Amino acid sequence: MVAVSSVDLEVNEKEIVSLIGPNGAGKTTLFAMVAGFLKADEGEINFENASIVGMKPHQICQRGMVRTFQITQPFAGLTTLQNIMVGAYSNTPQTISARKKAEEVAEVVGMTSLLSQGADGLTVAGRKRLELARALATDPKLLLLDEVMAGLNPAEIDEIVKVIKGIRDRGVTIFLIEHVMKAVMNLSDRTYVLNDGKLIASGTPSSVAENPQVIEAYLGHGAAEAMAEGA
Repeated sequence: MVAVSSVDLEVNEKEIVSLIGPNGAGKTTLFAMVAGFLKADEGEINFENASIVGMKPHQICQRGMVRTFQITQPFAGLTTLQNIMVGAYSNTPQTISARKKAEEVAEVVGMTSLLSQGADGLTVAGRKRLELARALATDPKLLLLDEVMAGLNPAEIDEIVKVIKGIRDRGVTIFLIEHVMKAVMNLSDRTYVLNDGKLIASGTPSSVAENPQVIEAYLGHGAAEAMAEGA
C-alpha cells in the first residue's frame, strides 16, 4: 500500500498554505517526509532551491524548516519557559540567549503569564500554544503546523488564528494541516487537498470548497450531485 503518491506542491515565501483532506488521506505522512522523520521511496524535496532528501530532522531544522506535532508532547518535568528554551537551544548554546528568545516567543504566542507554570499543568489550548512556541523558538523560515487547532473551542481557535497571522506577519512562511475549515478559509492564501495519498485539488480555499471531487472525498460518492440538486 502506498501512503502518498505523486504529490507535487509548493509553498512560496511568506504564504500561508493549507493541506486538507479526510482522515487517513496521508497528510501527516507527507509532513513527516518533508521534515525528515520518514524517508520517501522516491522523489525530490527542495527547500530554498536545495534538496533536503536524506537529511535528519535536526539538520532540516537548522536550515530553517521545523514542524509541530498533532499530539503534543511537552517535557512534563520542565516549566513552560524551559520547554520553549529547548527549541531556542537549536541556535544557541547560551542559557541567557535561549531564555531571552523563549521570552520573546512566549509573548508572540500569548504565553508570558504561563512561563513559570509546569508544562504538565497546561490546558489543551496551552499545550497547543507551547508546541507552537517551541517550534517558533528555533527561528524557522518555514513552519509546518500539524492540526494546531485540534481539540480547541471556537474562541480558542479564533485566538490561534490571530497568533498564526501574526507569525506570518513576522516573515515566517506557514504550511499547515487543518480540519477546522473556518480557520482554513480565514488563514490560507492557497489550499491543497489530499485524498488516498494523492492530490485531488488545489487553489483558493473558496474554489477548493466548491470542487465536486473535494465534496465527494469528504461526504462520499454522489454527495456533490445531491448538493447541486438541492441548491
